[in-house]
Amino acid sequence: MKAFGKNLRRIRKQKSLTQAELAHGCGVAQSLVGHYETGTIEKPSWKFIVAAAKLMEVSIAELTGEPTYEEIQQTLKTKTTNETQLDYINTPFTPSDIRCAYRTGTIQDKQRIESAIYTLFSGKKSKIDETLKWLRE
Repeated sequence: MKAFGKNLRRIRKQKSLTQAELAHGCGVAQSLVGHYETGTIEKPSWKFIVAAAKLMEVSIAELTGEPTYEEIQQTLKTKTTNETQLDYINTPFTPSDIRCAYRTGTIQDKQRIESAIYTLFSGKKSKIDETLKWLRE
């Protein structure tokens, strides 16, 4: 999440906030904000991400540099099935991201995710079954 520090600094400056003001509003030490911005600490806490996004009035996706659900949907609409499968495999989505997309997406989205799982776990039936069961719970 190296983009996080750069995004944090850029957005903080756009909002005319100092590190101290951001830190105070998020309930952390100013030095922690500095560490996030310089990349000394690359993985911020979820609590900090949420607080910073709320304070600076931006989406979590914008702050973290992650694609929004809408951006993912647009990408899926413009790619072939094979390209989409490779994207699912090569993009560092968290399991929760994939599960959310599976649960809230269209039938085509579900089919694409299932297809990517079959490709990823080719020949490992128990892993495929376990993953699909988890998605559908």
